[in-house]
Formats: sequence, structure tokens, C-alpha cells
Amino acid sequence: MLACLHLTQLTLALLAPRFLFDYARTSAAFTVTTDTASNSSAIEFPAASGGNWGTIGWIGIMDAASGGNMIIHSALDTAKAINDGDVFRIPTGDLDITAS
Repeated sequence: MLACLHLTQLTLALLAPRFLFDYARTSAAFTVTTDTASNSSAIEFPAASGGNWGTIGWIGIMDAASGGNMIIHSALDTAKAINDGDVFRIPTGDLDITAS
């Protein structure tokens, strides 16, 4: 699975956010227990380089490094401004996906 970041709520037009400087989808591994999947290692996106990314407010889980299918998406609990040189990180166990 690959994690992707978005500035706004996702639409089909935003599945590949090429507007972010040096952005790339990032591998994400999960451990599943009962009805919840949690990231089993930290998810770290490359540092923004060449400009600010803006305020990241949404995350998606995709099945391919480009194109592909979105498995799930959601707003982040807290939006995060990513400026030139910043790294967006999700610590181990902080991304939980629950089936309902």
C-alpha cells in the first residue's frame, strides 16, 4: 500500500497531487487486528524541496505508486503546514483504519 497526501478533500481530479514540490507517494505497511489496521512502521514522505506544499489536511491509501486505485481516504485529525525543507511523518501506530 502507498500513502498519499492532499491539501483538500479528495476528488478524482486530485488523485495525483502534482502541485506539491518533490512529492511522491510513500510505502506504508499495516498490521491488522480484528477490524483495525495500523501502520506497523513510520510513514515518512520526502522533504518538500523547491517550495512549500501548503497545509496538508487529507490522506489517502492507494494501491500503486502512480495512478492506481484509492483504497480509502480521510481528513487528518490535525492539518499540518509543510514548508520548504519540512518532512511529513506519521509515527508507527498513529494511522489507524477501522472497518465499520
